[in-house]
Amino acid sequence: MENLPYGNYKVELGAIDANLDPTYDLDGIATAGVAEATLTEAQPDRLDVDFGYAADMTLGNRVWQDVD
Repeated sequence: MENLPYGNYKVELGAIDANLDPTYDLDGIATAGVAEATLTEAQPDRLDVDFGYAADMTLGNRVWQDVD
């Protein structure tokens, strides 16, 4: 979003599947699904408040070459 007033903001995700692992932690305290940021005159934009989750899975190990 653009043009938000200066102040404190908190974004909280809803239910997160228990099989997903967080891959990004903005403040380093591992609060899953929560990110907080403060916009000030010195820092009016925050482009690093992200959420990322990964599933523990594999894709396989065989490759076929079908030449016809």
